[in-house]
Amino acid sequence: MKLHFSLLLLLLLSCSAILCSAALSDPYDPDGNITIRWDILLWTPDGYVATVNITNYQKYRTVQAPGWKLGWTWAHRQVVWASMGARFLNHSDCSRFKGSIPLTCAKQPVAVDLMTDAPYNVQVAGCCKGGLLASRFERTERSTAAFQITVGLDGTTNRTVSMPRNFTLQVPRGGYTCGPTKTVRPTRFITPDGRRVTQALVTWEVVCKYSSYMAQTTPSCCVSLSSSDHKRNVACPPYACGCTKRPCHNDHKCPLVVNWHREAKGGVRVSMTNSNINLNYSDWTLLVNHPSLNHLNYVSHAKYKRLSPNGVVFWGLKDDNQVIRTNSTISWGVGLGGCNGDRWCSPRAIYFNGDQCVIPPRPK
Repeated sequence: MKLHFSLLLLLLLSCSAILCSAALSDPYDPDGNITIRWDILLWTPDGYVATVNITNYQKYRTVQAPGWKLGWTWAHRQVVWASMGARFLNHSDCSRFKGSIPLTCAKQPVAVDLMTDAPYNVQVAGCCKGGLLASRFERTERSTAAFQITVGLDGTTNRTVSMPRNFTLQVPRGGYTCGPTKTVRPTRFITPDGRRVTQALVTWEVVCKYSSYMAQTTPSCCVSLSSSDHKRNVACPPYACGCTKRPCHNDHKCPLVVNWHREAKGGVRVSMTNSNINLNYSDWTLLVNHPSLNHLNYVSHAKYKRLSPNGVVFWGLKDDNQVIRTNSTISWGVGLGGCNGDRWCSPRAIYFNGDQCVIPPRPK
């Protein structure tokens, strides 16, 4: 009897693993990831100088303030002598050094981006965005971060150098798991004038994938529905984003609200209100799942790109509504090609910066 129970339990666990694996795949962006490339540029007497690039290859998921934290584990007792474009949160005990003192001796260092106003002499190309990463669709130049480090107590040739391992990528709402460090074809660099091509001595790569099961579960946004005739108005569900203080009032507690407003002539006005006191949303994205978005008539005051199935990702215009500032609202228009008899014409799902928003049930 025990044997039969054990076999049944094993079968259930196996099936659960298969279902879970299928559920982890993002239908809108199955290949999306954040990739870390570690390029060794030159050897030093006791190690090397490397450039670390963090690139967001996701179509609609961004990294917002306070930004990313990149951690790893050294293979041995390596140290960081210097860095540009990033700072380290942990320094550990460097008492074994009597002369020059390393920047950090931590076995598991954690680096963070510098702010945009960092002094020029500590910047490198691609750094200093405050840890923000735009989506690849939206702004390619802002979807990559970079910093440079000088590593000591390591090998000084391709054969003797040791790769860092066990990378971690922390973002405000979590959700990322990084794979193993792999040696890949060395990165090639083209000079700004396009006349010279150089190559990294060694390149390592790490791919970090997002999973909603690993992310923070409390929603960060909700959706309200309205119409020009005021007959189809539904507010965000009560406590949609939780209740952290007692007593709980009958509101949604969401820092961001998306309003889907049906206009008289069949179009839709999409608005987003930021209720945060001290947080601006830069380089935002809004992914909307709606069957009628396959037949868009127009989009005014925003950029967009279609994603299968039935998805469109929107983002703001540069120097206009690209940033949703605190206690402010932005909006844009969308022309739908009919709603297939659905008088509400409401979306099936909405994701703000990759987080799914709570949509109210439509009244009968």
